[in-house]
Amino acid sequence: MKIISQYMVSEKFLPIIYKKKEPLSYGKMLANLRLKNNEFAYQVAEAINVGPDMIRTIERDKARKPFRYYHLYCAHFGVNPITYLKLFELPERTLREKIIKLEAYLGLNSHYELEEHLGLKRDTLRNAITRSNVSKTGVVEYTTKIIDKELKKVKEK
Repeated sequence: MKIISQYMVSEKFLPIIYKKKEPLSYGKMLANLRLKNNEFAYQVAEAINVGPDMIRTIERDKARKPFRYYHLYCAHFGVNPITYLKLFELPERTLREKIIKLEAYLGLNSHYELEEHLGLKRDTLRNAITRSNVSKTGVVEYTTKIIDKELKKVKEK
C-alpha cells in the first residue's frame, strides 16, 4: 500500500493555494526586459551612465530611491515605465502614498526634487506627512490639494 503524505494530498486537491504565482517585482521586470533585449548589465550601465553594481542593485530591488533609475532603464529600451512597470497600480490612499506615486510617475529621487517641481518650500512635504512644525492651519490640506492636482495632471498625460 502506497502512503501519501498530507502535503501531497493537499497539493493535489488544492492546487490554487499551493501553486501561487508571486507578482514580479520591479527589479525582476527590468531584468527580464534587459534579457529579452539580449543585453548584459554592463551594457545597460554604460548606456544609462551608472555602474554595473547599480544595475544589479536595481534588478534585486535594493536601490533606496529607484524611480529615476526605472525611468532611465526603460527609456534605454524605449518602453514607458508607467505602463511597463504598472506604476499606475501604486496605492494612493494616504498623502505619503500619493507623494510616492507622484515621485514614481515623474522619476524623481527625493521629496526635495518633488518640492522643487511643485514650487513648494523645502521640507513642506516632510512636515505635511509627519504633521510636525505645521504652524498654520490648513497646510496639510493645502499640500494634499497640490499633490492631488499634480497627480491628476500627470495621469492625464
